[in-house]
Amino acid sequence: MAAIRCTGKKTEKDSMLYFTKHGSAYGADIIRLRDKSDTGEYEEVRPCDFLVVLHQLTIYVECKETNATTKPTLGFSRIRKGQWNGMLKAKRNRSPYVIIFQHIQSNQIFMVDSSVLLEAKDKGKKSLSEAELKPYSFSLGTADALLKLFHGRS
Repeated sequence: MAAIRCTGKKTEKDSMLYFTKHGSAYGADIIRLRDKSDTGEYEEVRPCDFLVVLHQLTIYVECKETNATTKPTLGFSRIRKGQWNGMLKAKRNRSPYVIIFQHIQSNQIFMVDSSVLLEAKDKGKKSLSEAELKPYSFSLGTADALLKLFHGRS
């Protein structure tokens, strides 16, 4: 069997469909930001994959995925400089910033608040393990996580 090359696009597409489906019921606008597939080069200043905007609230959304045959681990080397800066900006502005991480092999999806990553990075960590990701397990089938984002941080 040929290996699947993970570009993040599957998770990005699935997440866009999720936010479009569930967000549109609340009048949210989804804005996809241009990336390497559009420009041909990495955008070091791009803060995330897309924004979900509802009234005065802007939610930053970054999508990551891995096809690793090992247990799900979100390595911080996957996060680009512009994304780290976007997390810091969102934190300063008190705006939600979430990372949707998909482990393709096990079809596990996690929605992790950026504060978790920033805190772990500040402590010198290089990744989040499966045990650390588990509390952020997420389903693209329900609007529960989106409602929490719209109605305040959990």
